[in-house]
Amino acid sequence: MKSSFGKGFYVLRPGWGTVWYEARADFPDDAWAVAMRGFHGTVQARIVCGARPGDLMRPGSVLFFVSERFIEALRENGFTGWGTYDVEISGGKGPLPRYYGLVAYGVGGPIMPEESEVRYEPSGGIIAMRRLVFDVSQWDGSDIFYLPPNSGGIYVTEHVAKTLKKAKLKNCALRPLEELSFGKPLTEEQMRKFGFK
Repeated sequence: MKSSFGKGFYVLRPGWGTVWYEARADFPDDAWAVAMRGFHGTVQARIVCGARPGDLMRPGSVLFFVSERFIEALRENGFTGWGTYDVEISGGKGPLPRYYGLVAYGVGGPIMPEESEVRYEPSGGIIAMRRLVFDVSQWDGSDIFYLPPNSGGIYVTEHVAKTLKKAKLKNCALRPLEELSFGKPLTEEQMRKFGFK
């Protein structure tokens, strides 16, 4: 195993706030479960909040819709490990840019629990993590990828991150994996309850 720590990987996310459009979509259950990999239809969505379109939109889940500008930045640079599906979005104020659903096909290595300082619930789900570190020796080398066995999340190389920042895309947040954390430290009682002590 080889740690990804400090190797320049980022998580891709839309920003949070009330300025940019956010949508709700009707995803097919079987395709949603694998983050839309292999889906070839069209997803219907509608704007539910926000004041204007960005280049990255959250449709109410870990999946993302991206603008034509976003897709052009990926294509112009020959980035690997991604695909799209069609999206039809209604609502909002005024005309909307063309959006696509972004899919990560590249495969990274599994999360390294000890290096990530992961805490699990008894059913196996992650309830807390200090940072995200994955086994880079199992990464397929794609510029855009997901981390198995988890389907959600889109991760990118430093080259992709720099390119997207240079393109000045709206509502596009890139965070180094070393800074990706969630969950509060567990109390001693919670540690015992969840079987960590």
